[in-house]
Amino acid sequence: MSRRIQSVKSFIPALRWIIAGSLLVACLAIYIPSISSITSERQMRQVSPVGDSQLRVENNVLFIRDSEICRFIPVDGSRMTISLPSTNKFVNINGVDHITFVPIDKYINSFLIADIPVSLPLWNYVMEDSIDDEELSGTSFYLGGLSAERWDEFIKRLNVKTGRVFRLPTMYEWLYAARGGRLSQNYRYSGSDDLAEVAVFGEKEPDEYENYIAIGGIKKANELGLRDMSGSVWELTSTRLYEVDPFLTELYNSVKNKAVNPVEGDDGDLSKVETYERRVSMGGAAYSTSEKCAMDYLPYEINIYTGTRLVLVH
Repeated sequence: MSRRIQSVKSFIPALRWIIAGSLLVACLAIYIPSISSITSERQMRQVSPVGDSQLRVENNVLFIRDSEICRFIPVDGSRMTISLPSTNKFVNINGVDHITFVPIDKYINSFLIADIPVSLPLWNYVMEDSIDDEELSGTSFYLGGLSAERWDEFIKRLNVKTGRVFRLPTMYEWLYAARGGRLSQNYRYSGSDDLAEVAVFGEKEPDEYENYIAIGGIKKANELGLRDMSGSVWELTSTRLYEVDPFLTELYNSVKNKAVNPVEGDDGDLSKVETYERRVSMGGAAYSTSEKCAMDYLPYEINIYTGTRLVLVH
């Protein structure tokens, strides 16, 4: 009996150590993940961009504060057949050369495009970090009169501020969206055969490039809900002139290889490499004729001062 008691007495200290050790392990099991969680949270804060809480995209809508700036409309991809003017094929009718049209067949992938061109409040907030409450609530303007380089800088800053990815549309994406995508009714202009229904056009050309009043809320939208793709402001795309016509590609390569001798000329001189490398703008402007607002019009002279319409990548 005394041996049993002695045995139990000798076991009690060991049992105490076992219990203490178990409690220590349990505490560490709780504490270490907490430390790990805090550390990884700190790392995420350091890696993740802070962004601009007043400029944000929610459900494909771009906001400044609580004011909606534009909506990004989903455009379902499909095959598009369009006819574009050819620069080296003419038909002579009654002694007059008429340009011919070449059919182009392309598959357009799905994308998101803004329902209106870039407006003055968005430009001011992104480029100048300033915003006027009256601009957000009252009549605003589309931005025209800017170079491609300025638009590149604007998109770069917009991407940093929002933490999202925006870009210019390609010429083919722009055309596909302007024509109504899969819902296209094959109108002459974007959304109608009656240009006055959908566009600001035919106004007096300004002495200097300037902003144009945004009346997209008054004019009819196209089949996808996109406004002012005809008229208002020329809209810059990412497509360069030499990319849209095999004949222009050939000329571009010739000029680049100095097979063509440079001559004096204006900004649209086809002997200058820079002419072919300019990006195509589409849709016409407030001062354009009805011909230049049509879906089949390709401005080969290239308007170097334009507005644009954003594509949201993600």
